[in-house]
Amino acid sequence: MKNPPEKTYSIPSIFLEVIRVNPIVFILQYVVSIVSSVLMGLFIAQLQKVFNHAAALVAAPSQNTIQVLLIALIVLFLFKYGSEGLQILNGYLGHVYYNRCALHFMALHNQTVSKAAAVTFEDEQNLALYRKALDGALESRGMLHVVMDIFTVYLPYFATVAVYLANQDISLLIIFPLVAAPVLITNQIKKRINAKVIEEAVLPQRKKEEYARYLSDSTFFKEVRVSSLFTYFYEKYQSAREDYNRFHILSDRKKLFLDLTTKIVTLAGFLIAVVFLMHRMMNGVISIGAFGAIFYSLDEVYSLMNEVLVSRMAEYHAGLPTLKAFIDMLNDKTIETQPSNAPKDFTNLSLENVSFTYPNAQQAALNNISFTIRKNDRIAIVGHNGSGKSTLAKILIGLYQPMNGSIVMDGKTVNRMNSENVSVMFQNFNRYKETVLNNIRISELELDADLQQEKNRAGEMLEKVSLEFAGQDDA
Repeated sequence: MKNPPEKTYSIPSIFLEVIRVNPIVFILQYVVSIVSSVLMGLFIAQLQKVFNHAAALVAAPSQNTIQVLLIALIVLFLFKYGSEGLQILNGYLGHVYYNRCALHFMALHNQTVSKAAAVTFEDEQNLALYRKALDGALESRGMLHVVMDIFTVYLPYFATVAVYLANQDISLLIIFPLVAAPVLITNQIKKRINAKVIEEAVLPQRKKEEYARYLSDSTFFKEVRVSSLFTYFYEKYQSAREDYNRFHILSDRKKLFLDLTTKIVTLAGFLIAVVFLMHRMMNGVISIGAFGAIFYSLDEVYSLMNEVLVSRMAEYHAGLPTLKAFIDMLNDKTIETQPSNAPKDFTNLSLENVSFTYPNAQQAALNNISFTIRKNDRIAIVGHNGSGKSTLAKILIGLYQPMNGSIVMDGKTVNRMNSENVSVMFQNFNRYKETVLNNIRISELELDADLQQEKNRAGEMLEKVSLEFAGQDDA
């Protein structure tokens, strides 16, 4: 029987993974989102009716016109607050779903990282990749949320408004490009200028922060004062801060000019749309009520257009690198370490010419180490700091594999030790904010075992090193 093909992840498959976390809640959230957006769009059409009924009431007051206006107002409020209520429900469902997805994808990230050989964590590049991938794992839900919002929030709203405008006058659809064009133009201008400002700010900001660190960071605090370097670095800091402040004054002026320019461009598009509306109203194509409703909604149309074309797209592109890092990590089968082929029971263990070098290190931590340990032997390995004792211990417990040489168990060469054969307590045994007992249990990976059995086992181990076990949680 053939083994099933290994799963390969991509952005669409990650999005499907998000949906699988809870399909019912996922669908419910975006059905609510669509209904809310349609109601928000229908608000414009209903607002026109309110204006028209109000004008009719002024022209010919009667009990009937008052009733019609009141009904129109009630429907208007239902559209308005119904949409807002559904948005609140949408936000609640989204928050719950995000937390579930965060747990799911953190677990997926940890499952993948747990397969990596321990030595890969000694490489800063690998650590940076794993951290970036973790950000991508947490970002997965947010990325799909942006995509889904485009299709269930913005598009339904704009489609509803477009249908309403087309029913009034097909030429009114020109409002969309009149709103979108300023948004796109000003966004491109802002991106170019802001990117240049950020690039130019790197050097003065780095110098200021570095001198500030020399003056305040605990790493340099004692040395700077003992060596009488405080005045020297303080003057350097003052000079760097002045350069940084001068740069920011100039950049703030540029940003002010940019904001003014974008406001002018936006206002120009807005005024053109208003003039066009007035022209259609004065020619009798649209009613006064339609003019008032569309004019009232122009600001919201602009706001949502800016949100979808600028903010949400920027949010998606900002998360894309970390999501790709997460996908690359999931698809990278080279990080998976081979399972140990060591037997569970053995009487003799030998290291033969074992050598080991840490990633990116110039010098070997272990070089041609050979010795034999027999069952029931008690040995001590001594040496200066940095002589390789911890590295040797990690090879003996199977965390690291030798780069050269062999591990031989009862005459059989194995790739590395089996973690089920060993238990270890390093020098910083209480690295976790737990009891000694729990730190021992963590090292044995038996946290789910019976507690009393674990206490007995812990007591036996403590007795071997001549320590008394109190048998309490504060042991």
